[in-house]
Formats: sequence, structure tokens, C-alpha cells
Amino acid sequence: EPPWLHAHLQELADRVGHAAFPLIAQTYYSCPAALSFPPPYPLVLKAGAAEAGYGKVRLRSDEELADVKSLLMLHKDYCTLEPLVPSEERAFDLRIQRIGGARPHYRAFSRRSPNWKGNVGTSVVTEIAMTDEFRRWADLASELFGGLDILTVDAIERRDGSRVILEVNDTPMYSA
Repeated sequence: EPPWLHAHLQELADRVGHAAFPLIAQTYYSCPAALSFPPPYPLVLKAGAAEAGYGKVRLRSDEELADVKSLLMLHKDYCTLEPLVPSEERAFDLRIQRIGGARPHYRAFSRRSPNWKGNVGTSVVTEIAMTDEFRRWADLASELFGGLDILTVDAIERRDGSRVILEVNDTPMYSA
């Protein structure tokens, strides 16, 4: 489940330092009824274990949160809130791929999309140079759970050059 994985990523970031592994903050709510006292807006709400942009909504106010909460109450699934990186601050999405155990192969991609959910709709994916920072993120993530041989690290690069890690995936594919 994504919150369980995020908790392990948070432990990793705490161990190596947030400068070395800049993981986005995330708040977990076990059910919609617990969804109160959100972090500052704008936010991204992710409902349940949905992937590929599904179950994700952008929130800018308590009123929008109340509307979404009323829908979530129909299914009683958990949800998470995390800060939204606004479009005007976002340069592009990053995906760092690591395949292999002892002698891994790495690739890095940028993804540019007009949609705030970079993996929804039309996007342009371009292979970019693998940096030491990207390699370090992938290597650190590969140590989780006794070792992951195939993974991707998804992140956002801001226009100011700073980066934030969103998640780690064990199925490293872009979805259509």
C-alpha cells in the first residue's frame, strides 16, 4: 500500500537526511471521517491505492476538501494529503529507472505535460542525463525491503532547480 511504502521512504529520508533524499511530506488519514486539520493549501489528495493519476484530486480550500470528503465517505477508503507543486513552479516530472542488482542499469527521463497530473493525457517523455544525485536516490530506494532489483523513483523538478521525490514504484512503466 502506498502509505506503508511512504512510511519506509520517510524512515530512509530521516536516516540519510532530507537534503540527500528530498521526499515530499505526506499526511495519512485512515478514513474520510478522520480527514480534518489539513496541511496548508494547495494540496493533492490521493484516495486509496489508485495509480496512474486515478483517485487524485487537487485541493485549494476547505470548501473543496469538504466536497471531496463527502464523496470519499461513500467508500470509507484511506487517503493521503501532500503539498501540490503548482504548475508555475514545476519545470517537469522526473522518472529515474534502476534495473539490476549487483551491476544495475540506470536511465532518467523528464516528462512534460500540460496537465497538473503529469501522467494523465498527452505528455512528452525525453531521456535525460543520469546524475549522481539521481543514481543515489535509486540506490538508496533499492535497499528497501531486503533489496529491489527493479524500481523507479518519481520526482518533480521545480523551475528553481530544486527537486522533490514523490514516490518509488516497483513497476517502472509510464502509463497511458
